[in-house]
Amino acid sequence: MNETNIDIDPELCAPHVHLNGTGKDSLMREVNEAIDALQTAEDVVGNMTVHSRDYYIFPNGLEYIWPLAWTQACERSRKLKKLREELENYRLMIAVQ
Repeated sequence: MNETNIDIDPELCAPHVHLNGTGKDSLMREVNEAIDALQTAEDVVGNMTVHSRDYYIFPNGLEYIWPLAWTQACERSRKLKKLREELENYRLMIAVQ
């Protein structure tokens, strides 16, 4: 925690807002757009159908392929969520300046 009681990821590099740099409003608008897009992607990817009826035709489909497909679908969602959370932290780092 820092003096503003916000967990800052020490590995995350956020810009320093200053007079000769990109304006805070621009930086915030850009990161907000990215976060919104990732939230939409999370929703869309999370709603993709992964149903056993689409995998049983493969040899060992229900025993192996479908569980693997489900795991992969969950992993895609997890990656999007992780990236969105990183950008939310990035946004916070800009906002407190």
